[in-house]
Amino acid sequence: MSPVPKFTAFIQASGVGGLAQTLRAARIASDTLVIHDVDPAVQRLCLRYGAREKIYVPGVTPGAYATDAFHDWILLLQPGEELSDDAVNALKDWRHIRDDPSPGYLVRCRDDHRLQLRLVNRALVSWLGEFPPIPTNAGVFPGLIARAESLRAA
Repeated sequence: MSPVPKFTAFIQASGVGGLAQTLRAARIASDTLVIHDVDPAVQRLCLRYGAREKIYVPGVTPGAYATDAFHDWILLLQPGEELSDDAVNALKDWRHIRDDPSPGYLVRCRDDHRLQLRLVNRALVSWLGEFPPIPTNAGVFPGLIARAESLRAA
């Protein structure tokens, strides 16, 4: 039997602003990795929420840290972002899929209304910048990723 997809929530933080809400949202992930400058406040939040941390190396782009994820599937989040209830439920359902062949899934980001590749299979897609390039065969994932205040206002 093939394993159930597990995923790493990947967050790049520059300080604690909005990080606590995003770490709460990331609890659905099997693993959480926070990339940050040396910041004791971020380290305390990572410890509190059970997130792993890696210190940012100047000149290294965000995508290069994907190799530090425990799982091939990566959910890209930014500090201050949360998942809508629809997105959380879709992730719970998705975890029961076996051998998902997709390179990734686009998720609607409420703040700019664009679809972005936010759930990505790093075994099939590699990148160096902030977000990976969108493969032509990426699916669309239900729900939204938005700033916490945007979800509460909805």
